[in-house]
Amino acid sequence: MANVQVKDMLKDERKRNYVSCKIALDKTGEAVLPFTEDKLKDLHQQISLQVGNQPICQQRCSKVMRDVNRWCITCGLWKQALFGFHTNPRELVWHKLQSWDWPKHHMNLVEVFMLQNWDKANMDASDLSVALTVWKKCSVFPATILPLADKLRKSRNKIAHTTSLDENDKQIVFYNIKQVIQHADVVYYFQNPLEIQNLITDLEKGDLFKFENELNDIVNNTHELEKRLLTVATKLKKPCGQQHSPVPSGSPICGSIEEVVGPRPTASASGACHPSSGLRHFKPSKHSHEEGHYSRHPVK
Repeated sequence: MANVQVKDMLKDERKRNYVSCKIALDKTGEAVLPFTEDKLKDLHQQISLQVGNQPICQQRCSKVMRDVNRWCITCGLWKQALFGFHTNPRELVWHKLQSWDWPKHHMNLVEVFMLQNWDKANMDASDLSVALTVWKKCSVFPATILPLADKLRKSRNKIAHTTSLDENDKQIVFYNIKQVIQHADVVYYFQNPLEIQNLITDLEKGDLFKFENELNDIVNNTHELEKRLLTVATKLKKPCGQQHSPVPSGSPICGSIEEVVGPRPTASASGACHPSSGLRHFKPSKHSHEEGHYSRHPVK
């Protein structure tokens, strides 16, 4: 492999474990996208039938009116319907959403089931963190997958805040991945179930040399993450407002890790959709059979 930095990284067993898990989680997100997409399509069709043929919203209700009682008939009916499919609707902050887009495309519903402070420019459902959150908060997803998804979410979050991993933690990550991709409701949407299972097995064994592009991306991203984690560690050692003094006992610490690390990166320009499609921030699945869908970009 030409990249010297990749070779250096793979000499370290803990970093190899991290890389294997990172690629496997990304591939899992890609693999389960058709499952996520189809369930949301079912939900969209249910609501469309429920509310009937309504006029297109002309005033962007959720953006211009915090009082939901003043919304147009279309946005009001969609809000009411979506409320019933959310597992914790009290957490919804309606004015942060884009109600006028909900009737246009099923993937515009993703934002309703995401954390309300989530970057609205990064609603790519092939991102595993997005998919797992949607599964948890949308009641159309089978209850039997939720405990498995929750464990996988914890593994994904662990990977997101480190650049190395011991063997035991690696095995836990792969076990949680397999539990999800072998779930009957998920397997049904795989075009080739054996292919994804073999790919995950190869990664678990450390067979990384077929993933050159992914390795190069991880090297670049790892350097940035290590800098951010160093910033976190430095700030967590200092009391608020001080730069060099040691932390006295009982002193308040400046912010949480999430606050210091900051928000997730926004989607790249390649994730933009055709302006006439009615779809926001979503790269359609290459598995989709819907006419007019755009093919997904190659996996990075």
